[in-house]
Amino acid sequence: HVLSLNAMTGTVVDSEDRLGDQRSTISYDPATQKYFGTTKSGELFSFGFNAENGTFKDFKRQSYGGMSTSTPLVYKGVVYWGHSSGNNFGGKFSVVASDASTLEEKWTASIMMLKQ
Repeated sequence: HVLSLNAMTGTVVDSEDRLGDQRSTISYDPATQKYFGTTKSGELFSFGFNAENGTFKDFKRQSYGGMSTSTPLVYKGVVYWGHSSGNNFGGKFSVVASDASTLEEKWTASIMMLKQ
């Protein structure tokens, strides 16, 4: 779940619970005024926040398959994040660059994984 809580009472103001297994830290991009995260089911998501009433707005999700627990980094309108296409991070690992406004893939770079 992503929760918005009243700072004075602790009560839930808003909740987004359709994300699945979300293990990344959620990052904030001041340029777009949006928050970004990933899910273990390989989704990249973003949302805005209404400071006046504590609710979320403009929730977006883009499924890439595979899995991710990586915290996204946003730079100049591009979201950079790690993604694995293998089973339990055992396959191909890539860095994905996605458009910050649409979450659509711009490019992917595979990273060689060393065997120990």
